[in-house]
Amino acid sequence: MADDTAAEAATPKKSKKLVIIIAVIVLALLAGGGAAFFLLGGDDSADTSAEPAEPVRQPAIYTPIKDPFIINYSYHDRDRYMQVTLNTMTREPAIVEGMNLHMPSIRNRLISEFGKMDFEALQTDDGRVKLLATAKQVINSILTEEKIDGSVEQVLFMNLVLQ
Repeated sequence: MADDTAAEAATPKKSKKLVIIIAVIVLALLAGGGAAFFLLGGDDSADTSAEPAEPVRQPAIYTPIKDPFIINYSYHDRDRYMQVTLNTMTREPAIVEGMNLHMPSIRNRLISEFGKMDFEALQTDDGRVKLLATAKQVINSILTEEKIDGSVEQVLFMNLVLQ
């Protein structure tokens, strides 16, 4: 019987030591994790409030260029015509206001540039792409000349007739 009491008394001391060792290990891990969090990147909240991570992209604003352009060409000793209706796309309301304000200048320069284009080339995909690129370049150059910040992102066909 004396051996049983001695064995019972030794068991609680061993389990108490085991609990203490486990508790010290858990506390050391928590302290190391907390220190790593604060030292390596726990302070990111101050940086994100100073600078937004990504600028907010505005929705597209489509603006028609009213009235179709009608351009005449002389092709193989015959009169040919192009009728084109365009639409622009931007994301800034100031660009729309600037285009509306300077529409007479934009239309004048577009008519001039379209008249210089080759009628035969306009019948190809490359020619139509060039027509859109020319329109975009003309509109953006006028906006730049008038000191309007921003640009037209796209010029789109609404109608194109070659005859």
